[in-house]
Amino acid sequence: MIPLPFSIRQAGSFLALAPLGFAAPSFAQSTPRAAADSFSAAIELPSQGVLLRGVMRVAAGAGRHPTVVSLQGFPGSSNPLLPAYVQAAGFNGVAIYFRGQRSSDGLYSVEGTVEDARAMVAFLRSDSAQRAYRIDPKRIVLIGASAGTLATLAATAGDSALGCVAALVPFNWSPAVIAARTDTAIRAQFEVVYRAVTSGPEPPIRAEGLVDRLLGNAEAYDLVPVGAALRNRAVLLVGAEQDATAPLPIHFAPLAKAIRSAAGARLRDTLVADGHNLPNTYLDVFAAIVRWLRTDCFR
Repeated sequence: MIPLPFSIRQAGSFLALAPLGFAAPSFAQSTPRAAADSFSAAIELPSQGVLLRGVMRVAAGAGRHPTVVSLQGFPGSSNPLLPAYVQAAGFNGVAIYFRGQRSSDGLYSVEGTVEDARAMVAFLRSDSAQRAYRIDPKRIVLIGASAGTLATLAATAGDSALGCVAALVPFNWSPAVIAARTDTAIRAQFEVVYRAVTSGPEPPIRAEGLVDRLLGNAEAYDLVPVGAALRNRAVLLVGAEQDATAPLPIHFAPLAKAIRSAAGARLRDTLVADGHNLPNTYLDVFAAIVRWLRTDCFR
């Protein structure tokens, strides 16, 4: 996890960009062990000419399993924990790094995350992946966190075969980026973010001209119309009451309202007493995800 020592203010509300990560020690102590015939494997898959990399955690037991895809925020953790948690609960769990993120090839872009999410779903539905990883192609769900929310919701909204979706501490690029067009201080802080996450010998993000691309395409990154397109889906939405990165009135509430307006959408929305990275409640959130998967998603 890379701390980003700055903040962004807009319309009287505090906004800050930070990665979403979870502290590993308590997770390792609190999670049930996966059964003996479960296994993990590194995976690669193509997306628009670049190779994406990640890890597949296959649940125990014969036959095909429901599969949970974890799509991370920006810049993303080097050790995503949700896949291991759901694996122990009987679901396949997979985490993929977006293009330009961590070990994946290419250059990061917000548009690219959406295409990468779609490529991940196509990969999981392939005959070879189904055989190798015991995947039930009719039971796949995307679960996105923070800046991974757009890819998660957009890929689901555009695929009628995906019947459910979850978003944790949703982050909407659009309002913050639009503010940066006219506020030079906010623009400067975006530049600080860019330099922080792209610096060093092994930066968590590789990108070119990302800030200019964000400024030029801000309206295309709005979560609200994407939420309104989640017709006939089961949706889990988790927000954090002390979220300084994605304040609830700007990021969570408009999205929840849009999802409720979608015909046939079945929304479960909840708030936890925590900050954006869910440092104190992530195990409770993971447990809630498993309950939702069993009761609402893979019924």
